[in-house]
Amino acid sequence: MRSAFIALCLLTPSALLAEDVVISSSVSDVTVFPDGASVHRQSSYDIPAGAHRLVLTDMPFVDPSSLRLSTSAASIGAVAYRDDFVPPRSDAETAAIEAAQTRIDAVKDQIAAVERRARDAELEADAAQARLDFLVQLGRSDSTGAADPARLRDLLDLVGTEGLAARKDAAEARDRAEAIRKEAEPLQDDLAMAQAALKAVQNENTQRSYLTIEVESDADVSGTLDLTYTSYDAGWQPAYDMSLTTTDAPALTVDRAAYVHQSTGENWTDVVLTLSTARPSGQVQPGDLWPDLRQITDEPVRPMPLARGLSSAKVTATAEGAMMMDAPAPITASTGTLNGVTFTYDYPRKVSVASAADALKLDLGTLDLTPQVFARAVPMLDPTAYLVASFTNDSGEMLLPTDAVQLFLDGTFVGRRSIDLLADGDEAEYAFGPIDGLRLERRVNDRIEGDRGIIARSNERREEVTITLDNLTARDWDVRLIDRVPYSEQEDLKIAWQADPMPEVTDVDGKRGILEWRFPLAAGASREVSLDHQITWPEGKFLN
Repeated sequence: MRSAFIALCLLTPSALLAEDVVISSSVSDVTVFPDGASVHRQSSYDIPAGAHRLVLTDMPFVDPSSLRLSTSAASIGAVAYRDDFVPPRSDAETAAIEAAQTRIDAVKDQIAAVERRARDAELEADAAQARLDFLVQLGRSDSTGAADPARLRDLLDLVGTEGLAARKDAAEARDRAEAIRKEAEPLQDDLAMAQAALKAVQNENTQRSYLTIEVESDADVSGTLDLTYTSYDAGWQPAYDMSLTTTDAPALTVDRAAYVHQSTGENWTDVVLTLSTARPSGQVQPGDLWPDLRQITDEPVRPMPLARGLSSAKVTATAEGAMMMDAPAPITASTGTLNGVTFTYDYPRKVSVASAADALKLDLGTLDLTPQVFARAVPMLDPTAYLVASFTNDSGEMLLPTDAVQLFLDGTFVGRRSIDLLADGDEAEYAFGPIDGLRLERRVNDRIEGDRGIIARSNERREEVTITLDNLTARDWDVRLIDRVPYSEQEDLKIAWQADPMPEVTDVDGKRGILEWRFPLAAGASREVSLDHQITWPEGKFLN
């Protein structure tokens, strides 16, 4: 097997000397990335010995620099790609398009037949009206007044009887025409649906690119041409349904899925699909770290005004006032990979994805996790506690970052959220909505001075807080209460605090001054926590 690297070139007159063999191709398998796809298409050919030119006219617009070719027989020579001034082609309609167009034509024929019947009824009404008009004119003629009484009486009976019949015939024919036209109303709905069905299957771009490959063989051969190229008009996004059950043995199930979309201009029909977390459109190399030159001077250097058109992001002033040019800003690292390791999912069945129409959902299986369920209370920010599940991802697989996560609590949908990358072995906490019956109150205590619990002097500040939790639900809860006290990194700024009871955890997750209490709260019970702190600093200084 020989491969050829695509080179862009115009179709030259010398190339026309080769015998053209028009072949068709189709997408066989696709590797879809979060932003883009690697498309593999195949084509079969039969050529006699000698030099020939394989011509493909059914390819969508692609990035020609990403094209790669290989063939199981013959040798590949020059390759030319063209997406403008493409020779005309006879593109056969698919069965779905033909069926939709046939349905439209059939409904139109039915509507036309109804309209013909209605027009026939209207012609009968016109004929009856013409009879009536004749009788009216007959009754107004000059000879009528000269007729003898008997003849005049007969004429009046004729005009009256026939005129009444003509009026009835005209009215009946018009009513019949109106009733017939009502038969077309459901047909108009059928026509709209048939036209919508045609539009749904006519989602491929009718424009195609033109690819020619010069091949040569010493003998008659039957071979397969393989083409791969990159498209950035496709992608996939992970989606998770997280279902938490809060029984005596809590459980967390994660139903994993992937939404695949593509707008490449052609439908993918019965293709082998692979999902990859690689991001070829993102950063593929580490950032370049530049030397950090520092200088001292006898006099501070005043910053020079920026030249017109020069972005302030390109120039910074050092602490000493010296000016220096920034190194080029590094590209933000892309997500979806873990330490350079790329994960792929080979979907077990062939799939079809329509261009610019489908958001195909693929089931990727279920993960079972063992959570610890508790109530998270943050009274400084929220009036109620929230139900939280903490767990360790011991599934052996990673959860990819996505904003398509649906949360279910004991079978009830409670909301959506986004998640970051969760590798195997990582710990996480996911909230599943508020616990309305677990009420929180954070009160700064009243004092005699009327300062609402705050004593402030020129170099001292004190705050006393009482936190109350009321469990109005019918079940017991394990509560984790979060609050805070200020902290200092200056020796002269003194901060002292005390709590009753004292918290179980200080500096939660490395955040200084963040405190956490852990305790059970029975159904119908209440709990109080007091938290005081005092800040002192030297006279003449200001607290910020």
